[in-house]
Parts: sequence; structure tokens; C-alpha cells
Amino acid sequence: MIRSKSGLRDGAKGIDESLDHPPIELNEVLTAISNRRRRFVIHYLKQSTSAVSTGELATKLAAWELDKPADMVSASERKNMYNALAQTHIRRLSECGFVTEQEDGVELTPEARRIRIHLDVAPDRDVPWSRYYLILGGFHLAASVAVLAVAPSSGAIPIGAWGVFVAVSILASALAHRYYRKQMCIGEGDQPPELRHEL
Repeated sequence: MIRSKSGLRDGAKGIDESLDHPPIELNEVLTAISNRRRRFVIHYLKQSTSAVSTGELATKLAAWELDKPADMVSASERKNMYNALAQTHIRRLSECGFVTEQEDGVELTPEARRIRIHLDVAPDRDVPWSRYYLILGGFHLAASVAVLAVAPSSGAIPIGAWGVFVAVSILASALAHRYYRKQMCIGEGDQPPELRHEL
């Protein structure tokens, strides 16, 4: 659940105080994911069921950043990442309500685990999904009008067959969209979305 600051003032204060972990505000979510390393931390912790040491995080994140296996990360590379995590990123994630620090390591808060974060960036050469559905809907509308105008007299295109085509094209589009969104979700897959897709 994500709440806004204004929503808290209007009668929701009592509800928030009754929760062990209050909802994370939208501004805090945006702050947390504004940095690539913090996105990597969230991705790795979402896949873990227990606390993860800062050393383990440092090794994994350095491997992702440098595009090399974890066992090939040098001591200096690991140390540089460790210092950045310990001094900046873990503290910032803790302030945003995303992680808790314990003796055995760092783990996501229950509220952070409930938030699904999708990276949906459309380069200039790509068509955003919203525009794709607009184009698809316009095509189906125009083609359906033409089919309904011509089919009854000519019988060239059975209306039932056209209806099946429309349904199948919408279903295929929805399945493709669902697959894409899952691929772009932080916490899904072995690697963070931005390492699997060129953003």
C-alpha cells in the first residue's frame, strides 16, 4: 500500500498507528528507486526470505554493475560497493521504510515486500503500451464498422470469424503486456530488469 501525506491527515492517522509498519509514502518509494544501486538492493532482497549481510549484498551488486560472476569480484571492488551501501544506500532505504537493519543483516519490511515496482521505460523507437492499445482499439473499431457494413450483403467475412479474430488479438496483446510487465518488475528473475532489458 502507498499513501500520500495528505491522505494521512484526513482521518487515517489512527489506522496507521495501529500498524507495525506504516504504509510507505509515494515520495519515499520514488526516492528509494531513484538510484540504481538501491533498485538492485530491493531486487536482491525481494528474492531472499531472510536477512542478507551487507557483504553479500556488496558482492552481488558489484557483480551486477561490473557484469561479471560474483566469484570474479575483486576485494577492492567489493570494498568500494560495501562502503557505498553501508554509508549511503542502506541508510537511505531504511529512512524510506524499505529495509530494517538487524544483527544478521538487512531485510525488506513487510510493506516494501507488498509493493510491486515496474520499470516501464519506452525509448523513442518504441510504442508505449497505452498508445499501442489506442491504436489497436481504433483499428478494431474501424475494421468492425467496415465488416458490419460489407459482410451482411457480400458474406465475404463471416461476422463470427471477425469476432474471434478481435478476441484473439486482444488476448494475445494482453498476454504479451503481462509478460513484459513481469519481466520489468523489480524482484522478478535472477537479474534486475534493467540488466535484462536495454532501458
